[in-house]
Amino acid sequence: MDEKEKFLITSEGQFDAGAVNWDDPVFTDLLLRSQPINTDQARGIGRFVREAIARMEVQAIPVSVIEKLIEDKLMEYGLTKPAPVKLDKTLFVKNALRLSENALTVLKKRYLRKDSQGKVIETPEKMFRRVAHHIARAEKNYGADDARMQEIEEIFHSLMTQFVFLPNSPTLINAGRRLGQLAACVLLPVDDTM
Repeated sequence: MDEKEKFLITSEGQFDAGAVNWDDPVFTDLLLRSQPINTDQARGIGRFVREAIARMEVQAIPVSVIEKLIEDKLMEYGLTKPAPVKLDKTLFVKNALRLSENALTVLKKRYLRKDSQGKVIETPEKMFRRVAHHIARAEKNYGADDARMQEIEEIFHSLMTQFVFLPNSPTLINAGRRLGQLAACVLLPVDDTM
């Protein structure tokens, strides 16, 4: 089922899961304040929950189900009686890139597509989508079907828009600009004989 068709049910009402992002820093802070775990474990739980939500085939997902997933994952980390984790709508932020003015300036000058007159014709969100799409296309070389390529695209897009990972400048600039540019995205093997 498409994530855009999923709704999260909270005590404050329901909202479209496809229109919001999981706020990792808020979630990590919430777990660190209430549980005896480290930052890497908290981030891992956040990643696990995001992936679990994406895999769910139900349309309406009560927050209590997500809280149970978190509790089960905490128990996997050895907590026999984890403190209850109560989620509310503050954990979910509207889908929008949070970029500083400086970041926007650099993107406009160097990375976003421009027309023949030099006018910016691409938004930062579209740039990330373009790059993720063309990186995922490389999976076709390894036998991936369209569904797997879409899955890889979403993972890569999420990593970039949450600033967990950003590819190098040539990839951000060139991926998807024209046929044949995918080569700029391919990682080359390191020559360790030197």
